[in-house]
Amino acid sequence: MSPAVRRALFLGPPGVGKSTYASRMAALLGVPHISVGDLVRDQIERRTELGEKFEACVNYGKFVDDSLANQLLGERLAQPDASKGWVLDGFPRTVGQAEFLDALHPVTDVVNMTLRDEALVRKLLGRKECTKCNKGFNDAHIDLPAITRATASGELVEIEPAVYLPALLPKKQECLKYLASARADDTEEVIRYRLQMHAKVAATLSDWYRTRPGVNLVDLAITQGIPETTPVLKKLLLGAC
Repeated sequence: MSPAVRRALFLGPPGVGKSTYASRMAALLGVPHISVGDLVRDQIERRTELGEKFEACVNYGKFVDDSLANQLLGERLAQPDASKGWVLDGFPRTVGQAEFLDALHPVTDVVNMTLRDEALVRKLLGRKECTKCNKGFNDAHIDLPAITRATASGELVEIEPAVYLPALLPKKQECLKYLASARADDTEEVIRYRLQMHAKVAATLSDWYRTRPGVNLVDLAITQGIPETTPVLKKLLLGAC
């Protein structure tokens, strides 16, 4: 039986596709998709006081201060459309933020997403946006073989899965003329720093949710594109209802 209110969140490193899959699950659940990254970028674009503080963090790949992120999300969750549930991505990034959210609105579902670092770097470097229609694309074609290692007995054990993620290019030829890097902080140096920062807190955060009573946590390793992954996620998240 599904709980009366579903409050789901997506954890994972930058570029793993949290927003992509969160938006699809929100549509299936009939609740709003709330991307904290989008909320932050909106503040930056509107040149608000909060936006100026966020911009300094974003440009250097740093995490936003907990108190600022908590304030921003708290204001969004207080809006009427969030009263019947939501699907959240980009928050929490720390246990402190998770504790804030738990005190505000206990989470019912957590999707813990992972993807090989090499694929993440390529994927983030490949992010593009059509400057005319503002739609997002990705020109990185990723095809990584599995990595195996021999055990003492000679048995081959897979330590990294094969990953196949085709490029997501615009169908309209006109958009190809207007493709540009989607974000100013998508440089390899900043990307690798962000991934290192994420790795330091990722296990602690997912383990925190694994111990929370009443939370349905599922692990989702990304190895293929959206058409292949969406049904798997739907079964993991909604099949347990």
